Amino acid sequence: MFTKFLATLSFIKNKPSLFHHYLVPDTRPFLYLYIFLRRIYQIKDFYKRKSLTKNFDLSKLNKIPKEKGYLISKSNFMKKKMFKVINRISKLSDILDWNQIEKENKKKFLLQYLVDLTEKKNFDILDLLMEDEIIGRISLYLGQIPILLSCNLWYSPNKTFEKGRSQQFHLDNEDIRQIKLFIPIKDIASNTGPLHAISKYESVKIYHNLKKSDCKKRFGYPIQNQKFNDEIILKFKPKINKLTGKVGNVIFLDTSKCYHYGSRPTKNSKPRCMLALHFVTSQSRELPLWGIKNISVLNNLNIKKFSKEYKNKILNYFFRHYVANKKIKFYR
Repeated sequence: MFTKFLATLSFIKNKPSLFHHYLVPDTRPFLYLYIFLRRIYQIKDFYKRKSLTKNFDLSKLNKIPKEKGYLISKSNFMKKKMFKVINRISKLSDILDWNQIEKENKKKFLLQYLVDLTEKKNFDILDLLMEDEIIGRISLYLGQIPILLSCNLWYSPNKTFEKGRSQQFHLDNEDIRQIKLFIPIKDIASNTGPLHAISKYESVKIYHNLKKSDCKKRFGYPIQNQKFNDEIILKFKPKINKLTGKVGNVIFLDTSKCYHYGSRPTKNSKPRCMLALHFVTSQSRELPLWGIKNISVLNNLNIKKFSKEYKNKILNYFFRHYVANKKIKFYR
């Protein structure tokens, strides 16, 4: 206990702009209050991000349904860019030594390889993200231009199950709304450990009903990021959705609103491989309260400008925190 206390003090000392991690209880009402207050605190940034969403016209595309909180979409307008990225990342996955990565990784069931989007070789991913099918859908779902937290290549061997980890039902707690975007590098089928998710509508009902259940609580509310045994969640009889997808599909999931669990091994399991990107709002608890300069992404990375000026602004808003983090390292 004392060691944990010292670790907390050390964290706050080294990253004072993230001290709110230890002030905001991991429950939905307190997180909503924090997001509301932070939105007021950075009202100018919020409204600029919100106003930029008016540039997206998704009348010909399926939006991420608000009541579901997830969408599996087949790429129609960006197929060439999509397969360019997939082919390159697939070759990268084939040459990586996943056995060595497993030895160095705490999670044996989910191996992650960092894909640095500030490197020129990965600019094709940035170009893909700027398609309306991706950044437009996410922005309209979140109600503002999002912030990219991370980009990783995920490889699940599907050999082990670890209790108390993300292989059990849980909600993420970085934001009140967020999107994790998954691009399959190989087809994701039932035997490759697909994500399993419960719709946002049903998940909200489950969260409220859990207040009457025997689970970890703070001030009478369930802790959001705790891991649940299947029987606790399944007693509410929700529909469990397998988020399978073929190469060329894009999977969007609001992991803070939809109860979900990650890859689990089955009798005839095969590995799963996909590109995973994490988008949050600018009020996310993962972001520092101060210290982010209004840097120019285009100038910093020497990226060629888009012909449409609003796209340059959008790129700067969703990517500047990512670029700044490479220098300041404020993400946990």
